[in-house]
Amino acid sequence: MKAPQPLRDIRGWLLWKYVSTPGDKKPRKVPYYVGGRIRQGVQGSAEDRSRLATFDAALAAFDAGGWEGLGFIMLPDWGLVGLDFDNAVDADGNLLPEVEALVMGTYAEWSPSGRGVHAFMRGAIADKKSRATEDVFGFETFCGSGFLTFTGNVLPICDMVGNHDKIEDLTPEVLELFAQRFPGTSTKWAAKGAALDDDPLMTYSPPLNASDDEIRGWLALTEVNTSYEEWLKVGMALHHETAGDIRGLELWDEWSATGNDYPTEGRVHLEGKWDSFGRLGNRAPLTLRGVRRRAIAAKHKDDIVLDAKDHLTTAVKFLDTQYQGDDGATLMRCGGLWYYHVGSHWAELPAEDLRADMWQWLSAAKKHGKDGEIVSYMPSPSQIDATLDALRSAARGRNLRAPCWLPGFTGAPAADLISMANGILHIESRRLLPPTSSYFTLNALPYGWDEDIEPVEWLKFLDQVFPGDDESRQTLQEMFGYLLTADTSQQKMFLIIGPKRSGKGTIGRVLGSLVGRGNLVSPTLTSLTSNFGMQPLIDKLVALVPDARVGAHSNTQAVVEKLLMVSGEDDITVDRKNRDAWSGKLSARFVFLTNETPQLGDASGALAGRFITLEMRESFYGREDLGLGARLQKELPGILRWALDGLDRLRARGHFIQPAAGMEDMEEMAALSSPISAFVSEACEMGPGLISSLDDLYAAWTTWCADRGRTSMWGKDLFAKNLRAAFRGLQKVRNRVDGRQKPHYAGIRVQESYLADALLDF
Repeated sequence: MKAPQPLRDIRGWLLWKYVSTPGDKKPRKVPYYVGGRIRQGVQGSAEDRSRLATFDAALAAFDAGGWEGLGFIMLPDWGLVGLDFDNAVDADGNLLPEVEALVMGTYAEWSPSGRGVHAFMRGAIADKKSRATEDVFGFETFCGSGFLTFTGNVLPICDMVGNHDKIEDLTPEVLELFAQRFPGTSTKWAAKGAALDDDPLMTYSPPLNASDDEIRGWLALTEVNTSYEEWLKVGMALHHETAGDIRGLELWDEWSATGNDYPTEGRVHLEGKWDSFGRLGNRAPLTLRGVRRRAIAAKHKDDIVLDAKDHLTTAVKFLDTQYQGDDGATLMRCGGLWYYHVGSHWAELPAEDLRADMWQWLSAAKKHGKDGEIVSYMPSPSQIDATLDALRSAARGRNLRAPCWLPGFTGAPAADLISMANGILHIESRRLLPPTSSYFTLNALPYGWDEDIEPVEWLKFLDQVFPGDDESRQTLQEMFGYLLTADTSQQKMFLIIGPKRSGKGTIGRVLGSLVGRGNLVSPTLTSLTSNFGMQPLIDKLVALVPDARVGAHSNTQAVVEKLLMVSGEDDITVDRKNRDAWSGKLSARFVFLTNETPQLGDASGALAGRFITLEMRESFYGREDLGLGARLQKELPGILRWALDGLDRLRARGHFIQPAAGMEDMEEMAALSSPISAFVSEACEMGPGLISSLDDLYAAWTTWCADRGRTSMWGKDLFAKNLRAAFRGLQKVRNRVDGRQKPHYAGIRVQESYLADALLDF
């Protein structure tokens, strides 16, 4: 089986088989992922896309048996339209000439039945279906959802003109047929890559799955004699809730008929609008959540009458009336803390603020008195405590770790999103999506997305501080882009070394403004080892260390341990002051600004390998541009776009590259952090078949230390321990020398020149 190359290039393939259920007139074609799982849920979601297969993988699974055939799914961002012609042959089984004329310029094939035709074209039109009758062939279009079975059984006309790999644009003839079959539906189409209506990035607003009675209850509390725009919004919300089903149209019509401005054309007018609601453009879908929220507010706008003994119901009503948005609740209990949605992200809500809100709300509420009369609630401290305790259950977010989509919502992966002051930025497409409380993130950039501002001053500054060093500038660009996300997969820390007034501080301040001061902390290395020293790193993007020196009385080994754990994506338990301990993976990435190479003892040598080092060599002391900082602040949106270009490059490559300019600093740090690694590099050879006694190794070590003026040396046992820590591949063996068992290490040998000097010195 073969497929046209444009379809083979898309990871959009699956399998299908017939499934019969009681009541069906004929078996249904049910799609399955190659792994064997039935395709269900939100089409085009991140989970859905991750399970789709390549053509070759799907074909291999089909050839293994157990399936009826292959299928190609349709998603709107692919810019493809699938055309399905049913009963497209005459009584003798010949292809109808009118169908042949419609598909002769593009790839087309027979359907599994042999009586239909499937064709593919470029463009975008609505998903529509007109059934076949005795005299008219059926015609169905797929663009934003569904799938087409794929047989590879090419039509003779397609084979004749050589259209095996050709997918042509929608033709006027096909658009004319579409207009005839589906009058009133727009035939406007977009080229591949253009913004399409059922955008998979916008799938984060699922329906409520409310019953008709629930919807009628909310509509009864919704003002029908309102503006034309608000009336349309209710229709759009019902269209979203019912996926365009006739049920939603009937509910809209039923509610509209109770108003004074019911259209004179009646339902015909509503039907025309109804069909247009499926095309969203770049707008977020209007959902029934907004209708529900306003209905609840209208119900309780005058008095809230509560049962003073039913604390859970009271907590739910508090949540519904005080912390409710169009995408659900805007208050959540997670990880022992309260969070509320502030427009661009979720922020911690102090417990005393929430308690104050509860006092005010309950004080304004009513309750039933002893004789059934309505009286003021007049809450007591114990009732406040009980209701807040119930609220912990009503608003609990279970097993959540930001950033993520809340249960029931889907969208682009969190690694591809950045929350900003004016929306959620999709990194790959550079599209700004509407903000939503359904995306649980604790980090947002404090400025908006702006495509017009250019980073002119910033690029000029980089040319000055990294003159002629494109490699360092590009690494800094990739670093900035990486730090904008919560991605820790590179397992890297960043070290910027330079003299005073070399521009390190400017880079640090711009980085802080770029990621947002609320997303950054500035610990000292010494503070990391204190009782609650790791607490400030929780839910932060960047840990900017302005001084990489460690105090004389600090526990250097503990500092190294913390740095390795955080940068290595280890799960860490962090003690929090006056709170329960926190456990998880910290998303903060360390950036060090320093005048000199830090000296952090690490016998294993692992720490130095975690760093990407940038060196700044020129000092601008006495030549400072005091107005530069203010000018750079104005360019933040442009610097953001510059940083995202670096992130694109990093993701395409898959890893950071250490600039040559910082290599010497990196080697110096490795030597200072793990001198034994430097000793082995300079004084020893390593490889299979080599062996040295511990005595020879230690003698060479003492000579190497003396040559470098090292005043403090390890004893032989500590030397052996650190040698094994740095080089785990060494094997300790015991050989007999002069009648005594002596420890040796296989896999290493002291160089002859060092051994001779060492024996003379020893």
